[in-house]
Amino acid sequence: MADESIFRFLIEVGKEHGVLGLILVIYAFIWPYYAYKFARMVINEKQKEVDRMAAEKERWEKLILGGK
Repeated sequence: MADESIFRFLIEVGKEHGVLGLILVIYAFIWPYYAYKFARMVINEKQKEVDRMAAEKERWEKLILGGK
């Protein structure tokens, strides 16, 4: 029963996140600490990208609106 739910979980992760997500999940079963650190690194990089995009959007809005 538990094995079936694990396989369903892996299939769902594969559908949602592709092969890289599936590899990360399998890696997490083997080395959870390092998988956590890798996931945090990816999340931090994504957050930096979002922050950069927000700053650039704000800059463009100021430029277009004439410094308001």
